[in-house]
Amino acid sequence: MQILDTTGWVLVGGGALVMGGIVLRSIGQGAVVLASDMVDYRRTEVAQRKQANAEAESAGRAASLEPLALNADGTIEEPIIGEVETT
Repeated sequence: MQILDTTGWVLVGGGALVMGGIVLRSIGQGAVVLASDMVDYRRTEVAQRKQANAEAESAGRAASLEPLALNADGTIEEPIIGEVETT
């Protein structure tokens, strides 16, 4: 193997710096893309949750406006209808 002179060491060091910079830049870009995807996913989840809550709230309001089906004595409980089993 040849012993490197100053020019060789400069070239090897410069190449190592360039390759290290490329590796760090690609890691950084990957992290940014991953974080962006996670933010987009969470935003869609929040939007879906808000829509579901709004739909449930409107359904609840519509149900609260319906008149109650009262029994003849004024109670709102449904009567329990039971049948006696004969064996």
